[in-house]
Amino acid sequence: MSLSLAENVIVAGADNRPPMLDKTMYSSWASHMLLYIRGKENDKLLVDSVLNGPFKYGTVIVLGTQLHLQQ
Repeated sequence: MSLSLAENVIVAGADNRPPMLDKTMYSSWASHMLLYIRGKENDKLLVDSVLNGPFKYGTVIVLGTQLHLQQ
């Protein structure tokens, strides 16, 4: 009697989650993700966003003079 594919997976001890998300393999899949990003367009901006967090807009103060309405 041969085992079905599902039975073979159960016998092999597979989980329902992908192995790349296993916490013990974090450094491995993190480096794979960075290599994947480096192969994309705008890779430097994407890697910077991943390593340093998303871009946050700052405030710019422009010095000026007060204007008076002329009548």
